[in-house]
Amino acid sequence: MRPPRTASKGAPNMSEPVFSVFIEGNPVPAQRPRVNTRQKRAYTPTKYGEYKKYGSSFLRIFWKGKPPLTGALSIDVDIVLPRPKSRPRKGSLHRKFWTPEGSYLLPCRGDIDNYAKTALDCLTQGGVIQDDHLVVELNLTKKAGAIPGLKIVIRELPQPIT
Repeated sequence: MRPPRTASKGAPNMSEPVFSVFIEGNPVPAQRPRVNTRQKRAYTPTKYGEYKKYGSSFLRIFWKGKPPLTGALSIDVDIVLPRPKSRPRKGSLHRKFWTPEGSYLLPCRGDIDNYAKTALDCLTQGGVIQDDHLVVELNLTKKAGAIPGLKIVIRELPQPIT
């Protein structure tokens, strides 16, 4: 069976970005809701809740009240965490990737899928995308750099021609 034709030639994720932004600040991975057994209620951990509020309000300002995206989306997220102040200890996995300057891949501190959830929650609550179920392609990179934050690039994918 032949794959469906697309409206544009080339790879679908090579289209022009619809939205690109860098949310400066130390990214916080999504955390599971906690349960207070005395008050019998669930709550979101404070650090994650505050970062989600900060990120969504930041995105709301940059999106400038436009209607949310509703088509199939491709999203690239670069998670930039702060560089360690000193060289990692000998024998640690982190040391294999460490470089004295610039950014480098970071194989530790937080699961990458939890950082993706943080980015998608911020995009949804910031009014940039209607819902995170519209994302059909998600590319994630976790690295250490001089300026921590989330770099998000959104592309709309062409609809297949039937």
